Parts: sequence; C-alpha cells; structure tokens
Amino acid sequence: MKVLHTADLHIGKTIEGWDLTEDTRFVLDQVCRIAEEEKVQAVLLSGDIFDRSVPSEQALMVYGEFLTWLCLKDSIKVLAIAGNHDSGIRLASNSELIEASGLYYVAGAVQPEIKKVVLTDEYGPINFYLLPFFMPSEIKSILNIDPGNGGYNDDRALADLLARQTIDTSERNVLMAHLFAAGFSRSGSESFSMAAVAGVENVGIDRFDVFDYVALGHIHRPQYLKRETLRYAGSLLKYKISECSGPERSVSLVELGAKGDIQVSTRPIKPLHPLIELTGSFADLCQQPRDDDSFVFLHLTDPTYIPNARGALATHFSRIVSIDYPNVQMQIRNSRPAGNNLAPADLIKSFYKEQTKKELDAEQTAEVDSILKELLEEAK
Repeated sequence: MKVLHTADLHIGKTIEGWDLTEDTRFVLDQVCRIAEEEKVQAVLLSGDIFDRSVPSEQALMVYGEFLTWLCLKDSIKVLAIAGNHDSGIRLASNSELIEASGLYYVAGAVQPEIKKVVLTDEYGPINFYLLPFFMPSEIKSILNIDPGNGGYNDDRALADLLARQTIDTSERNVLMAHLFAAGFSRSGSESFSMAAVAGVENVGIDRFDVFDYVALGHIHRPQYLKRETLRYAGSLLKYKISECSGPERSVSLVELGAKGDIQVSTRPIKPLHPLIELTGSFADLCQQPRDDDSFVFLHLTDPTYIPNARGALATHFSRIVSIDYPNVQMQIRNSRPAGNNLAPADLIKSFYKEQTKKELDAEQTAEVDSILKELLEEAK
C-alpha cells in the first residue's frame, strides 16, 4: 500500500495581512495531483488542518474542495488528526456519519483508546493509529492518573497512553501524531521559548519503536528522526522569515510492503509565491529588478529610518511582508542599560514590578507561564 503523508496545512493563514488562500489552493492541488500520479491509496494529514480553531467560511471551502478531489473524484482515503491550531470538536463533527463512506476518517480529541483505522492490502491489515494533539493534563484526566509530586510531561503522558493500547507488533502499525519529538531541527516557527521546553515537552523517540511508520506533524521543517520511517512531513508552505533559507517543502510517499519492508521518498511542493529576504541600503534596494512574485522581507542597512520607505519600495516589490533596520535596532539595543536580556517570563515579571511595585503572586506567575506556552503553540 502506498500512502502520502503531509501535515500543517494551516488553511486560512495570513502573513502580516497577506491572504494565503490562493497560495494554499495552489499547493493542495499539487498534493492531489501527486496522489493521483503516484496512485496512493490513502493520504495522511497529521494535524493543523486549519490555522484557527474557528476557521473562516473560505477556509472550510478550501478544505472541502481538497477532500472532494481526493475522496470523491479519486476514491482516495483521507485520515486526519487535529493539531494544536484545530478545534478537535469541529474537525471531527459528524465523523461517524462521514466515516460510513469508508473514505474519510478523523480523530479530533484524544481518547483512552487511540482511534484505530484498519486498511488492508495484499499483505494483510495495516493498523493506522490516529492520535490528535494532546496536553499532558488531558491524558492524566482521561486515564485517571495521579502523577504524584513529580512533573507530568508529554513524554510520560504518551508512555502512559501507549501502555493502555493493545498493539500487535506482528502486524504493520502506523502512528499519526502532532507533537514535539526529541531530536527535531527547528524551522524557526518555534521561536522564543523552545529552549525552555526542550527536554521537557519533547517525546522520546523510543516511544515509537512499536510502529513501523510514524507520520508526525507540528514541525514545519521536513525531516526524519533516527530512522527514515519516523518523519515530520513539514508544512506545505513557508510562513516566517526564519524559514526563507530552510529546505524546500515536500510531501512524503510511503510504500508499505510486507512487514519490515517500507520505502520512503519525497516529492517537492512548489509555492505560488516564494518567501525571500533581501538586505541592502534603501538606494541599493531601489535598484533591484521589479518582483511581483515573491513575499519579501527587507532589511534596510541605512543608519536611520527612511520616511515612506514602504511606499517607495512597493514600486519594486509588490508583496512586502516586513521592513526592518538592523543597524538602527542595534544602536537602540546598545543604548539600553545592561541586564535587560531577560527571558520572556522574567521580562514580564520585571515590567509588572516596575509598574505596580509588587511581585507577581503564584497564581499570576502560573497564568503568565500558561499564556507563554499558548503563544509558543500559536507561533507554530
């Protein structure tokens, strides 16, 4: 059986006000064509189908067009899980009715028994386990676990959840999950506080040993961990300046033969409007040839701000995402008193104390930590 693995579609996303609807349609159409050309039997969507928990009508329409092409036009099965950007309830609404078609399966919320979809080929059954994004507190609640005084993190939560499953290792087993697995390379989307959670929120890759293929989502940079069959497919589009110089996007094609025989390859995905960054003085950038195709991040090296720079440069770059002045910003940083290079949580605490002359109490500190963690997830 051949399957196509992708993730992090983020349908409905914008970049600094730029609507990516047509860009998203462009890459989703490529996924459908690749699925047709490769004659895949199933497409695996490993979370973050939408960019927001309440997707717009337009975003729902784009996803509907995508499913119609795959499921109705080509009779390709689609297996999907909710990511941290999705509303699991919305994504899985009417799932029992839809699954009766035998073409679309979705897991919206984590359950004590991981949702299993069994597909068959000439070698027998293939068990697909659909594990949506979860918080450790959810696992603790649904399994009624008392972790005691120790911390309860993603790794321990997944270990407890997998211990409750009955997995026949003589059969072929595939896990779909949306999480941080240990050893991943950052795409840049994980931004400010990944250092704080590294080794805490990350799941140890030995947890996946019972699975023949692990179809991961959550990291936008395509990559595999330790073995080629434990893989982040990556997002279909690049979204942030830190991703401009990263690897190009692709989808993973997985051919599941007899037990132990798995072949993995990739097919490139071409963006409608690539992300690029350019550095130079205002005068130099004004000499660049006109670019109407790219989303552009501009770094102006001038020592002072240029009045109406965006308006002037827009005649050369019609899709400007942002303009910054690294030399001006360096001057500002150098003029600050020493000791201001604080972690986000400490910066907030310091600002609060400066404004109120009081320290954050335990409840306020917990709220700050919770908000920062949510912001990290939203930055994905």
